[in-house]
Amino acid sequence: DRKSAILNIHFPKNQHLLEGATRRIKFEELFFIQLQLLNAKKLRQQKFQGAIFARVGEKVNTFYSKYLPFELTNAQKRVIKEIRSDTQTGAQMNRLIQGDVGSGKTVV
Repeated sequence: DRKSAILNIHFPKNQHLLEGATRRIKFEELFFIQLQLLNAKKLRQQKFQGAIFARVGEKVNTFYSKYLPFELTNAQKRVIKEIRSDTQTGAQMNRLIQGDVGSGKTVV
Protein backbone atom coordinates (compact mmCIF):
# COMPACT_ATOMS: atom_id res chain seq x y z
CA ASP A 1 0.00 0.00 0.00
CA ARG A 2 0.95 3.64 -0.28
CA LYS A 3 1.68 4.18 3.40
CA SER A 4 4.23 1.37 3.54
CA ALA A 5 5.76 2.52 0.24
CA ILE A 6 6.35 6.01 1.64
CA LEU A 7 7.72 4.52 4.86
CA ASN A 8 10.08 2.24 2.92
CA ILE A 9 11.26 5.09 0.70
CA HIS A 10 12.38 7.08 3.75
CA PHE A 11 13.33 4.29 6.14
CA PRO A 12 14.02 1.11 4.15
CA LYS A 13 14.95 -1.98 6.14
CA ASN A 14 16.68 -3.52 3.14
CA GLN A 15 17.44 -2.91 -0.54
CA HIS A 16 14.53 -5.09 -1.71
CA LEU A 17 11.96 -3.00 0.20
CA LEU A 18 13.52 0.21 -1.11
CA GLU A 19 13.32 -0.99 -4.72
CA GLY A 20 9.71 -2.14 -4.29
CA ALA A 21 8.70 1.15 -2.70
CA THR A 22 10.47 3.13 -5.42
CA ARG A 23 8.70 1.13 -8.13
CA ARG A 24 5.34 1.67 -6.40
CA ILE A 25 5.81 5.45 -6.05
CA LYS A 26 7.02 5.81 -9.66
CA PHE A 27 4.06 3.82 -10.94
CA GLU A 28 1.62 5.88 -8.91
CA GLU A 29 3.10 9.17 -10.13
CA LEU A 30 2.94 8.08 -13.76
CA PHE A 31 -0.59 6.75 -13.28
CA PHE A 32 -1.83 10.09 -11.96
CA ILE A 33 -0.03 11.99 -14.72
CA GLN A 34 -1.84 9.81 -17.27
CA LEU A 35 -5.16 10.50 -15.55
CA GLN A 36 -4.51 14.24 -15.68
CA LEU A 37 -3.62 14.04 -19.38
CA LEU A 38 -6.78 12.07 -20.18
CA ASN A 39 -8.89 14.51 -18.19
CA ALA A 40 -7.33 17.49 -19.96
CA LYS A 41 -7.94 15.84 -23.34
CA LYS A 42 -11.58 15.16 -22.47
CA LEU A 43 -12.13 18.75 -21.31
CA ARG A 44 -10.43 20.12 -24.43
CA GLN A 45 -12.62 17.98 -26.67
CA GLN A 46 -15.77 19.11 -24.86
CA LYS A 47 -14.75 22.77 -24.94
CA PHE A 48 -13.48 23.00 -28.50
CA GLN A 49 -15.86 22.62 -31.36
CA GLY A 50 -13.99 22.65 -34.62
CA ALA A 51 -15.22 24.20 -37.81
CA ILE A 52 -17.47 22.04 -39.91
CA PHE A 53 -16.41 22.23 -43.51
CA ALA A 54 -19.10 22.55 -46.12
CA ARG A 55 -19.61 19.59 -48.36
CA VAL A 56 -17.51 19.85 -51.45
CA GLY A 57 -19.22 17.05 -53.28
CA GLU A 58 -17.94 16.30 -56.74
CA LYS A 59 -15.58 19.29 -56.79
CA VAL A 60 -12.83 17.27 -55.12
CA ASN A 61 -13.33 14.29 -57.40
CA THR A 62 -13.28 16.40 -60.55
CA PHE A 63 -10.26 18.34 -59.27
CA TYR A 64 -8.19 15.18 -59.02
CA SER A 65 -9.31 13.78 -62.35
CA LYS A 66 -8.98 17.12 -64.14
CA TYR A 67 -5.61 18.31 -62.85
CA LEU A 68 -3.67 15.12 -62.18
CA PRO A 69 -2.10 13.23 -65.07
CA PHE A 70 -2.72 9.92 -63.29
CA GLU A 71 -5.48 8.03 -61.52
CA LEU A 72 -5.49 7.92 -57.71
CA THR A 73 -5.11 4.49 -56.14
CA ASN A 74 -8.02 2.96 -54.27
CA ALA A 75 -6.15 3.52 -50.98
CA GLN A 76 -5.68 7.23 -51.77
CA LYS A 77 -9.36 7.57 -52.67
CA ARG A 78 -10.36 5.82 -49.44
CA VAL A 79 -8.16 8.08 -47.27
CA ILE A 80 -9.46 11.23 -48.99
CA LYS A 81 -13.03 10.02 -48.42
CA GLU A 82 -12.30 9.38 -44.71
CA ILE A 83 -10.74 12.82 -44.27
CA ARG A 84 -13.66 14.52 -46.04
CA SER A 85 -16.08 12.64 -43.81
CA ASP A 86 -14.22 13.66 -40.64
CA THR A 87 -14.05 17.35 -41.63
CA GLN A 88 -17.84 17.43 -41.55
CA THR A 89 -18.13 16.37 -37.90
CA GLY A 90 -16.55 19.38 -36.17
CA ALA A 91 -14.34 17.08 -34.08
CA GLN A 92 -10.60 17.52 -33.79
CA MET A 93 -8.64 15.29 -36.09
CA ASN A 94 -5.07 14.06 -35.95
CA ARG A 95 -3.89 12.16 -39.00
CA LEU A 96 -0.68 10.49 -40.04
CA ILE A 97 -0.56 9.27 -43.60
CA GLN A 98 2.05 6.56 -43.94
CA GLY A 99 3.58 5.18 -47.09
CA ASP A 100 6.80 4.54 -48.92
CA VAL A 101 8.69 7.32 -50.65
CA GLY A 102 6.89 8.13 -53.87
CA SER A 103 3.66 6.39 -52.88
CA GLY A 104 1.51 9.53 -53.23
CA LYS A 105 1.07 10.81 -49.67
CA THR A 106 1.47 14.45 -50.67
CA VAL A 107 -1.33 14.41 -53.21
CA VAL A 108 -3.70 13.16 -50.51
